[in-house]
Amino acid sequence: MTDLANGTNHLYSPTEDPGAASTNPVARPQPGSAPMQWYRGTKPRFYRPYLIRVVNRTDTMMEFVFLHARTGADLKLSKPTFEIAYHDGRYAYSALPSTAPKARPGTAQSCGLLFMSDLYIQELPEADRAALRGTGNGEGKYPYSAGQYAELVTRLHAEVGGRLSAEDEADVASLLELLKSVA
Repeated sequence: MTDLANGTNHLYSPTEDPGAASTNPVARPQPGSAPMQWYRGTKPRFYRPYLIRVVNRTDTMMEFVFLHARTGADLKLSKPTFEIAYHDGRYAYSALPSTAPKARPGTAQSCGLLFMSDLYIQELPEADRAALRGTGNGEGKYPYSAGQYAELVTRLHAEVGGRLSAEDEADVASLLELLKSVA
């Protein structure tokens, strides 16, 4: 079993050291290179990191390609590119630790991480979701989207979302984060 916390199997991994976090977009990551690091303490709730290559970006929309989390290759999905309203908090988290909003399409710094919500990911065809899960290591490790509990967490969030007070939803979110950390 590889240690994803140390980035030995993925092209990105979390870190507890804010000074070690990557804050800039990068060239296409390659296996064997040092992994991109994102500061775990800034990870927003209910968002998961996805490695992407930005093809085009406006002030509100981003066109991108999902990349394989271990090889950096473009994933062959149902469409050649996808679009996301990357400042819309329902779909993405555009501040750090996301680095893709700073990416410069068409340059060497066109790749980065974008933390996306399950709301966005669930709108993708099942085959695309399966391909994204297949790029991860599973075992409940990062990215959580590839973990063995991802489906359960997504289902629980869908069942209780919108029916709880903001305080209760924050408590549920904290509990889910705790469960993820020990998975």
